[in-house]
Amino acid sequence: MFSKESINNIQDFNFPNQDIVNNYKKILEIVINNLSSLIYERNIEYDFLQLKEKLKSMKLVCRNRTNPEYDDKFNILYISLTNQLDEKLTDEDQIIFLIHEVIHSFCPRLETDSISDRYYAFEEFFTEYLTFYILRRIGGIKLERYYLKSKCGYFNQQDHNIILKLKEKFGFDNLLTNYFNNSAMALEKIIPKDILNSLQIYYNYFIEIYERYNVPLKRLNEMLNSELIKQNLVLQNKINRINEKIDNYNFITTHLK
Repeated sequence: MFSKESINNIQDFNFPNQDIVNNYKKILEIVINNLSSLIYERNIEYDFLQLKEKLKSMKLVCRNRTNPEYDDKFNILYISLTNQLDEKLTDEDQIIFLIHEVIHSFCPRLETDSISDRYYAFEEFFTEYLTFYILRRIGGIKLERYYLKSKCGYFNQQDHNIILKLKEKFGFDNLLTNYFNNSAMALEKIIPKDILNSLQIYYNYFIEIYERYNVPLKRLNEMLNSELIKQNLVLQNKINRINEKIDNYNFITTHLK
């Protein structure tokens, strides 16, 4: 368990007042310790000493009107109080975004074999699934209901369902172990490249739309169901291909070839 003192010692910048900083650090402590407990409970091999050192130099930076982000190179946890339209994020959204980025900070960056570089679609979708997993542990039914109604997935419910399928097919502990090892080659031994690459294709096309319109995700999903019908049809085709590949995958047949 990480102490309150170790979390409070994280440097903070650009927040409008100390009360907001204090609230964020309280949540940060809860998230870090719950995520650590999950890794320990599941018997996942993990270097907690490296994490302890990382926390000593971590910075918490408020950066509004853009997406929250964890910058691995500079060990900066960027958070946002407002979205791209400068609308205030709900307390629930701020907690959800913080959980997601903290989970990213737990993964070591590998120079030549990183899931973060080669299969970032899987990384983001699985990170978001773990976000849901952790928020259920710390936020209770109220936060869970908010997530399922307002967010549910990195893009939407469909990528959440993809991870549920992968979890059922390949096992949660297998995915969890490979996620925290962050080795692309190790991940390929669990999930076929064909499936991982299909995730990349879907992810890249969605991000292309997202960056073109630069609106909050909720608004973009509304647009995809109204004025962006053509783009939505392309996305649905890509989702269908992913689901078909997962459904048709046969572990025994594949590994006897």
